[in-house]
Amino acid sequence: MFFGSILANPDRPQPKPGPNEVLVKINSASLNYRDLMVVKGVFFPDLSFPLFPTSDASGEVIAVGEQVTRFDKGDRVTTHFIQDWEKDRLNRIIW
Repeated sequence: MFFGSILANPDRPQPKPGPNEVLVKINSASLNYRDLMVVKGVFFPDLSFPLFPTSDASGEVIAVGEQVTRFDKGDRVTTHFIQDWEKDRLNRIIW
């Protein structure tokens, strides 16, 4: 399987965030080797497609779920694939 055989840019309606979710408008993104491994099924082989493999991205919160307390509409945010890392030095969490 080659990379282009499973990638597409489908037209989909804008999702609404669930109670504990935020909706982010992505303004910039960078695809990296980890994203390629996701698409090839090496990382997280049970993911369902379509998906946007974007480990590194930044954008703006455009909607928040009713139970979200840590983000507001208009906040500028970035993605991070270590989801439990909220602050402090990264090596404290890993080691």
